[in-house]
Amino acid sequence: MTKILIVEDDAAIAAIERDYLIINGFEVDIAEDGRTGLNRGRTGAYDLILLDLMLPEMDGFELLRKIRTMENGKDIPVIFLTADNDTETETRCFKEGAIDFIVKPFVPAVMQSRIGRALELEELRRGLADKLEKKTREVSDIRSKSYQDVLTGLWNRAYTENAVNEMIS
Repeated sequence: MTKILIVEDDAAIAAIERDYLIINGFEVDIAEDGRTGLNRGRTGAYDLILLDLMLPEMDGFELLRKIRTMENGKDIPVIFLTADNDTETETRCFKEGAIDFIVKPFVPAVMQSRIGRALELEELRRGLADKLEKKTREVSDIRSKSYQDVLTGLWNRAYTENAVNEMIS
């Protein structure tokens, strides 16, 4: 089940978001401020974070920067939810690393579409990252095999030339 963290200080808005997402089959946790959101981000494995921009103690930008420094938070898609519909704010959200931006009051169907799109893109990114890692291992294996004689298993001339060139440089 897809797990979403909502970081929202307005309890009424958080409840609306939570109820809509639960109805649509998501598992949802709520954090009412940046500190709680950061702690939940450290302990939970979330597929997506809906992040309010204006939070007590630390704003959404600061929270996002802190989340990105965590090992399990580097690639989590983040969608900002804010009443601030200023173009500069929206641009900053994207520069800070958000995958999308939703203006409050939000239209539930639009929010659902944007969340769906963000999760689709993350699934594709993970699939490509896995394929890249597999291909990198394959190339590494081929490279190491190309340096050994098939019959004896000893290092061959190509390996020796490469090793000597590395030592010289």
